[in-house]
Amino acid sequence: MDSDDKWYPHKLEAQLKFMNDNNYPFTFSDYDKMDANGRSINDIIKSKKEVTYYSALYKNPIGCLTAMYDVRFFGKQYMPSIRKRQDYALWLKLLKKSNAYGLNQVLSTYRVGNESISSNKFKLVKYEWQIYREVEGLSLLQSIFYTVSAIILKLKSYFW
Repeated sequence: MDSDDKWYPHKLEAQLKFMNDNNYPFTFSDYDKMDANGRSINDIIKSKKEVTYYSALYKNPIGCLTAMYDVRFFGKQYMPSIRKRQDYALWLKLLKKSNAYGLNQVLSTYRVGNESISSNKFKLVKYEWQIYREVEGLSLLQSIFYTVSAIILKLKSYFW
């Protein structure tokens, strides 16, 4: 989670209960967005019910500020030492061992700003390529496929 994002006071309790009640080792939740001044922009990002490794290759569906994983199941894991998209690379690593499950409850607030690392999604494509090729070790063809798919999904979100 970035230092300017916020967790709701009941986040840990609600998400741990969700994990324990369902025996899920990897979870995430809905979150809303605020502007650089901390005002809500009335944009809620809904979590998918379940995310697999292969579905996540198309797009990172897990907000970093919402993710939790069970260290007893996965062991202590660290984000890889890459410049950007470290969270996405970590999620892919975890998803090889277990699917992730979404809690449809807003538990966090993400601050959107012009200077945020993820403010320009198209600039992140080269880092996704790095994850596919260097971190995940996907073939050239697989990397091209998932990179083009990511670009198409980004374009779709802007125009449709």
